Amino acid sequence: MIWYQLNDGSDPYEAFKRLNDKEVSLNNAELIRGMFLSDSASYKADPSLLSQFDKEIQPIVVKREQARKQSHIIEQWDIIENQLRDERFWAFIKSDNDKEKYSCRIEYIFDLISQKSENEKDALYTYLEFDKLLKGESEGDLWDLWLKVETYYSRLRAWFHNFDYFHKIGYLVTLDGTKVLIELLHQSENMTKTKFNELLEEKIKDTISDRKDTNGERCILDYSYDKDYSLLQKVMFLYNVESTRLLRHEPFPFEKYKEVKNWTLEHIHAQNSEQIDRSDKDKWDEWFRENTKSLELLLQRRLEDDALANVVKQLQQEYAKFQGNKPKYSYRDITKVFDQIVAYFNGLCREEERAKPMHDITNIALLDGKNNSAISNSVFEVKRQMILNSDANGDYIPICTRNVFLKYYNRKDPTFAVQQNFYWSETDRLNYKADISEVMKPYLYPARKGKTKEQSEVLTETEMTDE
Repeated sequence: MIWYQLNDGSDPYEAFKRLNDKEVSLNNAELIRGMFLSDSASYKADPSLLSQFDKEIQPIVVKREQARKQSHIIEQWDIIENQLRDERFWAFIKSDNDKEKYSCRIEYIFDLISQKSENEKDALYTYLEFDKLLKGESEGDLWDLWLKVETYYSRLRAWFHNFDYFHKIGYLVTLDGTKVLIELLHQSENMTKTKFNELLEEKIKDTISDRKDTNGERCILDYSYDKDYSLLQKVMFLYNVESTRLLRHEPFPFEKYKEVKNWTLEHIHAQNSEQIDRSDKDKWDEWFRENTKSLELLLQRRLEDDALANVVKQLQQEYAKFQGNKPKYSYRDITKVFDQIVAYFNGLCREEERAKPMHDITNIALLDGKNNSAISNSVFEVKRQMILNSDANGDYIPICTRNVFLKYYNRKDPTFAVQQNFYWSETDRLNYKADISEVMKPYLYPARKGKTKEQSEVLTETEMTDE
């Protein structure tokens, strides 16, 4: 029975009819709550406790024990439900940011116990599985089943409060959802902490491992935007999570990360105009607007730079032409402007004697798809200003992306305080690559098993060759 308290003086018969006409159905959590708390619920009494009383008194003792256990369940139910309302905790154990699916969030714990697949169609699957647990081969007791609920919750809470587990498990859950969490809860029951940590690292490696790399020869540093987009995207996500974990300051904000519907890979420095959309002139308009604004600001800092002044002038003139005759403005026209801007910035960098690979990991960062569409095919300085504005407005920017555009990976260089900020140079690339190598050391060759030392040695040789 569900009790509806009518406080507005409405007719109870009409209210009953209205609610039942709309077919208000019970969810799994409400049905399971009834299973635990109904008067007909049966809790086995401890034989050693009953033996202390006469047979005439034993039924009273059983009844009191049931009332005590049900009172405990009511109290713990509310505590668990309240803790699951913590958005950081919820984002840690859920693969998405869906806050509407579970009106009672404790139902998610029940789903984990019943090993419910995310693709399960039966709306009452979890309740029926709980019923089977009680009637099945184990001849389970309601109290034992509730203790399992508390055990699962306590284990999740312990992982949440462990800084390393929070990041490693949070990463895995974000990618693989309920499935991996069910596996970890089951496998952790009989594992030492050392073995469990090894299990986590192996599962993490599996997420970024090239399935075709049967010999374990591919290093994640060799993944590229054009050939390994999906793998590289996972690598960059893991890099952000691991960077946060190793800093030991604030935990990675999975709740903010999951608010973004579309994470994409962004080229740090756009080197050619091939990525410009050939047909969407609204994006051209956005490109003109953002590049004009950013380069005009840069000119205010470099008033004596005649070359930059000429680039800005050309950009302003072309933008005016575009606005004056948008239908006839061609793709060839906008690529000419783009090439002029890139040529100017290429000329500023003395180290730029040869073309650098555009799709290499040293030229890739993780960015919100919304921001990505706005700043793609812009030079580093334009992107840097837009990232700063987004950050100042409170938008979530992943830590490694922020470090890239603020050039924090050069902090060990003597010239860090006075470095140039408007170009992604060879030095920037090398420092960025060195940090990725250090942070991702356990995962550099994900298809290899148990060869951390060898991986480090191979990496050192690779870096020496590159330099």
